[in-house]
Amino acid sequence: MQLQRRDPLHPIIPVKGDDHSNSRSSPPRRRMSSSPSRHSYSSGPATNSTSRLLAAGAMGASLLHHLVVAVALLLTTAAPSAKATIPHISAIISQSGLDFAKDLLVSGAVETLTPLSVPDIERSVNIPLVGTVRMVASGIVLHSLAVTNSTVAVGDTGVVVAASLASANISMEWSYSYSAWVVTISDSGNASIQV
Repeated sequence: MQLQRRDPLHPIIPVKGDDHSNSRSSPPRRRMSSSPSRHSYSSGPATNSTSRLLAAGAMGASLLHHLVVAVALLLTTAAPSAKATIPHISAIISQSGLDFAKDLLVSGAVETLTPLSVPDIERSVNIPLVGTVRMVASGIVLHSLAVTNSTVAVGDTGVVVAASLASANISMEWSYSYSAWVVTISDSGNASIQV
């Protein structure tokens, strides 16, 4: 039997004209034209099991090659497109979990907001027959904030936290002055407001 080696990566396969092949073995393959880079090997009589092993190895390599190509095609065609998937994070939160988060959020907001200093407010208004009145509210401070009732709900755009029955304690200084012809009238004082 004459064997031909196709290349270093493929097994040696039998060449047509094998006298010792069994009729049950696979049909002989055609001999490839020889080129300077290919080598031919001769061997003595081979058993039927050797011929079968060589033929099975050649078929196995061919099947493996076709299988790898088919899997690669399936992976590239079955992969979802980037436009079809939108990155997101999803979670399930119970109503009691929302209420707990709301209570933490409201108490944290109260601690962060108090005490809060508000910038001074100054206005000037021109009143006919009276003249120009200048009003100033300065030193405005939010001292305390109490939230009696608050609710949380899931809206269309996200989670909505609403505070009701809230009260605040504010202190400030106020003053006003206006001049009519030659007379200037002014007054000032302190205020403590509970809202």
